[in-house]
Amino acid sequence: MSRKLLSCILALMLTLGCISISAAGAADAAEPVTIKMTAVLHPNTQNLGELPIYQAISEKTGVNIEWTCYTSNDWSEKKNLMFASGDLPDAFFGRYALTESDIQANTDYFVALEDIITAQCPNIQNMYAAYPDAATVNVFADGHTYAVGHVMPARPSTYGAIYINQAWLDALQLATPTTIDELTDVLRAFKDGGDLNGDGDANEIPFTISDLDSVNFGSRIFLGSFGVYDSIDSWLALDDEGNVIYNPVQEGYRKYIAWLNTLYSEQLMDNEALTHDFAGFKAKTRLTENEIIGLQVCWSLDTINNDNYTLLLPVTGPDGDQMISANSTYNKLGTDNYNCFSITINNPDPEATMRWVDEFYSDEYGIQAYYGAYDSALGVNENGEIYQLDPPDDYTLNSWAWTVGMNDNFVGYVSKEIESKLVFNDIYSTTGRSKLDDDAKYLPYTDESHNFPHVTLTQEENEEIALLSTDIDSIRSEYAARWVTEGGVDEQWDEYLGRLNDAGLTRYLEIYQTAYQRLKG
Repeated sequence: MSRKLLSCILALMLTLGCISISAAGAADAAEPVTIKMTAVLHPNTQNLGELPIYQAISEKTGVNIEWTCYTSNDWSEKKNLMFASGDLPDAFFGRYALTESDIQANTDYFVALEDIITAQCPNIQNMYAAYPDAATVNVFADGHTYAVGHVMPARPSTYGAIYINQAWLDALQLATPTTIDELTDVLRAFKDGGDLNGDGDANEIPFTISDLDSVNFGSRIFLGSFGVYDSIDSWLALDDEGNVIYNPVQEGYRKYIAWLNTLYSEQLMDNEALTHDFAGFKAKTRLTENEIIGLQVCWSLDTINNDNYTLLLPVTGPDGDQMISANSTYNKLGTDNYNCFSITINNPDPEATMRWVDEFYSDEYGIQAYYGAYDSALGVNENGEIYQLDPPDDYTLNSWAWTVGMNDNFVGYVSKEIESKLVFNDIYSTTGRSKLDDDAKYLPYTDESHNFPHVTLTQEENEEIALLSTDIDSIRSEYAARWVTEGGVDEQWDEYLGRLNDAGLTRYLEIYQTAYQRLKG
């Protein structure tokens, strides 16, 4: 019997089994079931079988788990051997376990979950209702859902943020810039302003970035001022008609590159911005006194640790655009992988397994799966607010959440209601309070309707995209670096477009358009 036929028979059995489900969405347990679960963990995370919430959920559901835990450091080779041999566990647990391509290349090994979720999993359905993208990101090319993702707490919608040196503005008696031209003039003033940091050295740098491509520390954050909708997780976007477009061929992108060349040619941008490594970038931007940078892009003020900087709102560009990119799906659902839990065709009771995992998506257990259990990692004050307890000696809040919880690797869901009860320590485990405050200030300037959504490609499409993207990305980065440092974007624009078309850009967009229509359909 083929794996595909076996999977279909199993799906039919699951559908027929739904008649025993109660109105509350949970089946009446007959007898305990044992599930062989493979979890892939952060090196700091304790064995899950020893953590109290996992024990409590097993007792509540009657599902016993035989855990086999790997760390993310030693997993790749073992995973490949599993799929090569077909010797798979009953289920995979944790975001580190399986990538989209792992599942897409082996769908015959996995149980389609959409019908079981509808029948058995009220908490996962609540997540889908609150975050519809949490459902679509796990729809594979054949239309089935072979994995469940998560929604992380306290995540911003925007990514990087722009910070300007308020002390330098004050010293030069300059107003905060609100347009791209005003910002350029401020950078000129920073360049000519003398010893602004007072250290006796001519080491001031008006503006620096980590590189041209980074969405967190790079210059891409200014694309919105030139009318370009940056989806953050790719160079793709959607136009007003729902057509997939490639941002680096848009007119706004050309103007953005020309502006960067102005900054570079006038020495308003760090002359090492395109050559330094990230460590070199950090060395310039992480000073706590005598800072040398006037304008920078980074995650939050927490990472700068300097009171002299203030958030700069998006500046208005040459055509009146004032936007900053946001991608709530990318930030809250995964950033690099949306697959957190999946069931294989070896599983003796997929229904019971899904009832078990659905508990991690409840208000009671979701927050504990992320941070750790109440009393050991979380507390509740008299106002019903949830806060992180001080960690043991030798732990930070972040490392403790990775130890007694699963942090960003967790399986589960923190609802908006529970998230609203979170209060933050001065140094929060993952996202600083200042980041969330600054994100709220940016939200009026965002528009996620043009974001290109996450789509799952077929195996054949993946292979073709891999070949096309290598050449396309190489051409894009080659011309961008040259134009920023040497100029020539206007003169060489048609040549650039021709090279991209010769490299297969039309076909590249056709593949993603097909995948997008498949998702919408």
